[in-house]
Amino acid sequence: MESLLTSTLVKQQPLKKILFCSGKIHRAGDVDLGNTELDLAASIAFQRAAEQAGIVLMEPIMEVEVSTVAEHLGDVLSDIHSRRGDVVSVTDRARDKVIVAHVPLRLLFGHISDLRSRTRGRVSATLTPSHFAELPSSTSIGLNTQ
Repeated sequence: MESLLTSTLVKQQPLKKILFCSGKIHRAGDVDLGNTELDLAASIAFQRAAEQAGIVLMEPIMEVEVSTVAEHLGDVLSDIHSRRGDVVSVTDRARDKVIVAHVPLRLLFGHISDLRSRTRGRVSATLTPSHFAELPSSTSIGLNTQ
């Protein structure tokens, strides 16, 4: 049963909130099922249950706080939107504009380098884990589901 949690429907994606209810398995006759047969039966049952349950993939979302001069506000917002980011707020802090947004973690690789290129180095950013959100179906098409 442990192997079911590590070999999920989508490789490298752990399952959460799973409840296993075990019971005695009986078979007509004197011979009980062996471990191999039980593992196979459990695997098939688990696959069917997972398909019927409507399992969804979740992705980590980071809170991104970017500080830049007003001159580069448009470039920063454009970069955030290109990464499927949702802008939470844009505020003033001294002479800078501070943008707070939620962006999927996997789309943030290279983000700081891109921002520095767009703003000629006039940017600072911090990333903090925020929450998990459902992975859009258009994004999950390329994932291995076998």
